[in-house]
Amino acid sequence: MIQLKTLNKRTATRSQGVFYKSIVNDEEKEVDKVYLIRWRDSDGTPRLKTVGKHSQGIKIATCIAIRNNTISAVTLGNDAPHLTKIKSQLTLNDIAKVYFNSSKAKDIDRLENRYNIHFENNLGKKRIDN
Repeated sequence: MIQLKTLNKRTATRSQGVFYKSIVNDEEKEVDKVYLIRWRDSDGTPRLKTVGKHSQGIKIATCIAIRNNTISAVTLGNDAPHLTKIKSQLTLNDIAKVYFNSSKAKDIDRLENRYNIHFENNLGKKRIDN
């Protein structure tokens, strides 16, 4: 079985604030890279974030774009993780389906019909953000 390990050394790229760590196998051959970005918060403390692996499609240009978005969010006063957060795909219809399928109420059919008439088309497709 092949054992992979990530090296501790960060290697700088030609782009400012973008680094990578090598992932090597048992024979010390580089198999993959993990990209990292670095920036400073509004109070001056350095921050480091792992963006992703090269094998997952993350390239240096992606890292530069994420870093620029993060820096602009910090300078404009927004919270940096809020900008790079992946939004949930959960909708009100999804929650309603789970509720109606798991409920043991006697009048669940009536409640489901009322939901379908009044809420399914208007509010059911709205995404629920955390």
